[in-house]
Amino acid sequence: MTVSGAGEELKEFCRVGAERRMIFQFDRPNGNGAGASSEWSATAHAITLNLPQAFYRSEAGSDFYSELETSIELAAKAHLQKRQLLRKFTDRASGVFGGGTGWSAEGAGALRFEEFEYAIGIAGLNEVVRLLSSEEILGSDAAVRLALRIVSYVYFRLREESTRHGLRLVLEDIPVADAADRFVKIDGQLYPRARGLLTDRTRYTPGFRVRGAPSFEGLAVEARFHTLVPTARATLERSRLSAAELFAILGRLHSETQASRLAVE
Repeated sequence: MTVSGAGEELKEFCRVGAERRMIFQFDRPNGNGAGASSEWSATAHAITLNLPQAFYRSEAGSDFYSELETSIELAAKAHLQKRQLLRKFTDRASGVFGGGTGWSAEGAGALRFEEFEYAIGIAGLNEVVRLLSSEEILGSDAAVRLALRIVSYVYFRLREESTRHGLRLVLEDIPVADAADRFVKIDGQLYPRARGLLTDRTRYTPGFRVRGAPSFEGLAVEARFHTLVPTARATLERSRLSAAELFAILGRLHSETQASRLAVE
């Protein structure tokens, strides 16, 4: 639901949100709460970067950012290949994608090929910060700055690759739960050190999440990524909060941060 103020209706949604999954989207005057028809976009392809694996590869004698660079370049090449494939289904005269098959943007007209976005997501941000600094994101201000530096690096490199290839590459908070599970298994098979990293966990942290007890401090840190990635979501576990606590958290997130969304999962 869209959060544009406080009141009895919002309290009722908080009661429901404390019992089932819900995403609260903040209605901000600067348009940071995406969803308006003018901001409609179509994602043609999505790829997830495995951040911890870039670190494991660097232990062979390279540098983490060099390996991250390799991952970004490979992702850009994969998107270029996808664009080449999709072009075959685009009308050359009109630039409309899939017109013969009935594809269209709901309420926004035809899907235009040149307006497609090609998304990059991330998995394992918290884990790679731990590998690089020996502490998790919420461990210190230095760890938070390291996480922001990594995300900023990916963000600005994607902008460079977008200009280079004429491709709308965007850093997105895309669903990566399955990928986060697979990455742990793959890394555990390839890199001995990876087997001991997640002794009590089954997946890398998805997207721009931090690990730790639910608190406004943790949500505020997650909200700091929203300046680079408006689609990012601050996340709470509904089993750990009451409707009243959720209502209070929504108020603080809206007034004290630039968070665009809060996901109750």
